[in-house]
Amino acid sequence: MKSLKQLLPGFLALTFLFVSATGLWSWQMDRGMMRLVVGEQGHFSLYSTSDVVHPLYVPLFWAADPTTTIVTVKLGNQSIVLGKDKTFVPHLLGLANGVQITWVSPQVQLVETWEFVVSEHSRLADGVKWSFQFSKNALSQEVGLRIILDTYLGEKKDAFYDPAGKPIDAETSWQTPPLYLISRSPLRSDLGLLVMLSDPSSPVPDQTVVANWQRLDNTSWDYKSEPGHDFNLLPYSYHDSAIALWYQPQLLPPGSSREISLVMGSVTAGTFKDAKLGSWSLGALLDTAKQSDSGLDKEVRKALAIVDSLLAQIDERRKNADKVSQQDIQILQATLDQLEQQRQKLLTAR
Repeated sequence: MKSLKQLLPGFLALTFLFVSATGLWSWQMDRGMMRLVVGEQGHFSLYSTSDVVHPLYVPLFWAADPTTTIVTVKLGNQSIVLGKDKTFVPHLLGLANGVQITWVSPQVQLVETWEFVVSEHSRLADGVKWSFQFSKNALSQEVGLRIILDTYLGEKKDAFYDPAGKPIDAETSWQTPPLYLISRSPLRSDLGLLVMLSDPSSPVPDQTVVANWQRLDNTSWDYKSEPGHDFNLLPYSYHDSAIALWYQPQLLPPGSSREISLVMGSVTAGTFKDAKLGSWSLGALLDTAKQSDSGLDKEVRKALAIVDSLLAQIDERRKNADKVSQQDIQILQATLDQLEQQRQKLLTAR
């Protein structure tokens, strides 16, 4: 019989810490409809799936090279690219509902966090809140942030859509951006990235631009927009779109902080206005399956119920770790044995 420690990683399989081909550590977390992969140098990939039972994750950004989604910090006259410049030293940490990197420099500390969110009409995580908190302990410092999101899903047709469904197929700049922008696959309406831009719960960017990615990448901070140019402008890259957000420098006095955040995720959310932090509940998934006309296979629902029960037991004992008895361990082991039996049934039935 396998021990509790042996079985838990096998069936939960929701969070992984692994070493990439470059030898760098990365966190991978699967929650609800979302998959998040964050490397120790701050580069990340975001994926979504429409089927949580048999997930097929599709990248929402250009995933072949995660370094093309770029975060630049403005410190005084310096423009520092996170993960590339050695000014900031990263410390990667996995959280219960996401991933966090603390960037330490002589001038300022930055805490960068990715947390799963659930949109208003979803039962499962369908997005991520990406936040940056700057803090200053010594002298005052001007601090700003620029983000370049390397979108790709709509590049072969209409690269972006606004909330009214109007296509945006050329470079555009806003001082006051729309509520959100969508980068959607031309092949599937349920496959796409939605980025919130003017949600009252998050700081609104001082400038928002959609443009050719290489044109944006060629600038260290300031950018002169040329409205009307498409995303194939020679001599730059072809079919290459991006969203750039500027949060202009503000004075950060000693002992103060500045927080910048945005929410993004699957286009199926419709909007992330009023989204709540959280990931997913197996109980909620089971309830949804019971209410659905098609539902889930009876054995799958039974297995979900067992897992939900087990997670509830683990959580309860985690809160009272000093009171865990041998009997408690035996109960958990019995629940694991039930789950293993269900797993074998499902494998045999395939």
